[in-house]
Amino acid sequence: NVSLRWNLLFSSVMGSATLTMAWIYPVMMQQLGKNEIEIGTTHTILNLMLGAVTLYSYRIEQKLKPKLTIWLSSIGITAGFIFAGVSDFTMLMITLSVFYFSRGIATPVLKDYINRITTSDVRATVLSIRSLIIRAFFVVIGPLFGFLSDNIGLREAFVIIGVIFLILTSLSISMFLKSIPENN
Repeated sequence: NVSLRWNLLFSSVMGSATLTMAWIYPVMMQQLGKNEIEIGTTHTILNLMLGAVTLYSYRIEQKLKPKLTIWLSSIGITAGFIFAGVSDFTMLMITLSVFYFSRGIATPVLKDYINRITTSDVRATVLSIRSLIIRAFFVVIGPLFGFLSDNIGLREAFVIIGVIFLILTSLSISMFLKSIPENN
């Protein structure tokens, strides 16, 4: 199923980007001088926002239509890395808010697209494969981020990882969007 293949690849790239950010933004906050309580509080607030946005993601997608929803959430997620690399604390909080807002829309919407095009007898397997691909990407991206951070700097690592996700998204989004019906 060509549509499922591109959907799975694009969804996995987005999922890997969101997993990566969730693991690495606390490092940036620590470098900006924030302590564990501030980092934990920020993490809690961002995840509460994520949950609230997720509740309304279906309505947001209905208003924006699928293709615009995909474009905007993709831009919010990939640009989040680049902006995180060049931000002070205030801009980082704004960047993370946009990132988590985009994540709150993208994750349920992309999983819903997979659910729509898979039959119930293979749906769990397909979603498990998606999770496996996300973690496989992270197995490569996580150590790469650490290597870049150690050797050229944390901010530069954010920007480079952002560019990598931008390239991966660009390669997969066009094929994914072609698989969405034209009336959307």
